[in-house]
Amino acid sequence: MSGITVTISPQGTITVPRQALRQLGIDHREQALLEIYADVEQTEETTEPVIVLRRYHPRCASCKEKLIDGKTVELQEHGFRICADCLDELNQRKETND
Repeated sequence: MSGITVTISPQGTITVPRQALRQLGIDHREQALLEIYADVEQTEETTEPVIVLRRYHPRCASCKEKLIDGKTVELQEHGFRICADCLDELNQRKETND
């Protein structure tokens, strides 16, 4: 993917060009969720902060794997989602400690 230069507005926002959305496989008319976060890119010579933009996929709060419908447990009282495998592991730990 080639780099695209954009300007930050006075309000601190950027517009993602359609070309970049196409490279992510996103139609500009769809209401896609995007994840944006800061990271560090390291090369042999430098360490540089970067902003990463990617299509959002819900992930397990424990193992960070992508969540698949039907295998997801939402712990609403705690405000996060975990996969069924991690829930089983937590329940086994709880039984061991009881």
